Amino acid sequence: VKKPTMKRFSDAIKMSDKLSKLFGFDCNIFEIEDSLKQKTLPTVSSRIFSHLNYFEIDLIREKVFYSFAEELAAGYSRTVVYHNDIHAIDVFQTVFNFINKSDIDEVSFNIIILILIIFI
Repeated sequence: VKKPTMKRFSDAIKMSDKLSKLFGFDCNIFEIEDSLKQKTLPTVSSRIFSHLNYFEIDLIREKVFYSFAEELAAGYSRTVVYHNDIHAIDVFQTVFNFINKSDIDEVSFNIIILILIIFI
């Protein structure tokens, strides 16, 4: 087990700041990717689902969802310059913010979010 260090603590704070921007249009998915590497899609999608309380209401178990999101990310090829897992989660995060800031009713909102995660 690694001992906590000031650098790890500092890195965690920086990551928390980056992830807090997920709920706005000033999110830079590439900055998040620089820190998370291959874990951007599962981490960001899980953070959004957690924000929506999907894990708390037992809609989806968090570990199962994270594994699902890891499999989604693994299905993308990083050799493809544009349509890869980074682009997929960038689109998901952007569409989430558009519909989150709209006047759409809660049931429709939840259906759209669940459909989006299937199609990323």
